[in-house]
Amino acid sequence: YYVSIFFIALIFLFFSAWFLQNDSSSLLPAFFSIAAGALICVFISRSVSTEEEVFFISNKNLKRNVIPEAPELKTFLLYGGIFAAWILLINVWMIIGFKLGATPNASFSERFNFYLDSPKYLNLARNWYGSESEIYPFYVALTGLYDRIGSPYPIAVFVNGVLAAGCGLLIYYLALFDYDGQTALKSAALFFLFPSAFFLITPVNICVLAFLSLTYVVAIRSRKWGTSFAVGFLAGLTDGISILLTLIAAAELLSSIMEDSTDKRVEGQIRLDVTPYDIINKAPNTAAYAARGASLLGIPLGILFFQSLVRKNVLLTFFSFINETRTFFYSNIFDAVVFIQTATDVSRPAALASYLPALALTFTVSAALAFCAKNVRGTYAPYCAAFFLTAFGAKNYYAVSKYIPLLFPMFFMLAKSLKEINFFIICAIFFLIYIYYFTNFINGAPVY
Repeated sequence: YYVSIFFIALIFLFFSAWFLQNDSSSLLPAFFSIAAGALICVFISRSVSTEEEVFFISNKNLKRNVIPEAPELKTFLLYGGIFAAWILLINVWMIIGFKLGATPNASFSERFNFYLDSPKYLNLARNWYGSESEIYPFYVALTGLYDRIGSPYPIAVFVNGVLAAGCGLLIYYLALFDYDGQTALKSAALFFLFPSAFFLITPVNICVLAFLSLTYVVAIRSRKWGTSFAVGFLAGLTDGISILLTLIAAAELLSSIMEDSTDKRVEGQIRLDVTPYDIINKAPNTAAYAARGASLLGIPLGILFFQSLVRKNVLLTFFSFINETRTFFYSNIFDAVVFIQTATDVSRPAALASYLPALALTFTVSAALAFCAKNVRGTYAPYCAAFFLTAFGAKNYYAVSKYIPLLFPMFFMLAKSLKEINFFIICAIFFLIYIYYFTNFINGAPVY
């Protein structure tokens, strides 16, 4: 906690010094890069369990690893209605903003042609892949379906709104595996109030990917391995970053083996008192474990299918997303700070509308992970660390914010860690940043 506070205080001081002096030296970008990495190191060190507790299986601050009963239908309908009402409000806000913005005569479709990848999806849906493309095909196929029905962008916004409400319900239910109902509801609230959550309703693949990712993890946690394979395959066809979900799946698979291989449980903890020989030779059903292991192949096979049939290059591995990123520590955050420092009148809109919010959200995420590490489920910790170092290391740093809704364990950790008054303060701060970021987007600023 104190290490995180120390780094955040230093970041504030350095940023203030830059703001006052407009110093374009490389000291500040270097510090931002190092500080972000340091905060993630704090998260990793604090999330690792100690003594007999197994790192990837349990956490003494959480409930025992059991599958919760599904809430009553009226509860789902109530919360689903609340989430849908919020999404409807955001859509109305967006439409009004379009009409009152800098270019009020632009059509609804033209609005999404400014900076998002929506035109790429629509072009591929109409002409398919004439050459190699980094765009994954599942959302392209959905866009083609929308195009056949009618106007693709309004339909995509509507469908994504429905899926976003579904994401809220999945966040709520997934949190119930480890936390109480109040924490689960707070997690859903943080999910929708996070400043970049509005990307969920835009006609790009983020909402579909978030819905598939959450469904995949729910299936894994529920030990529904066949369902996880099918959903994972679709997630692999949606975006290469989904490969990181296999870290959760592998840890949960190992957790399930440990659960079946030992009877010794103390206060919800599962102790590592079995040997590899016990796991292999004393398991109730080795064939069942092999089937569970095969379920982990869904996402890799989906990505490999895209690489081999769409990109027509079987030599490209399913790690292409990671291979196409640049070095994290001295590339993206460093370049972002330099870009903000040296922004001219031409580039200042991009600096203020994209790079500055992305930089702020990067440290919001890294600080949240570092502060709340003790409340993360062990099987989620490797995913969180890997997600930060890859998604936040993507070569288009200004576009990093739209991926943050995929970092769902962060919302659980924050909801569990924040007391009532602090929770409302954080929600208010998130909403203020949300207003700034979303207003930039609907006014045609370069928000990706």
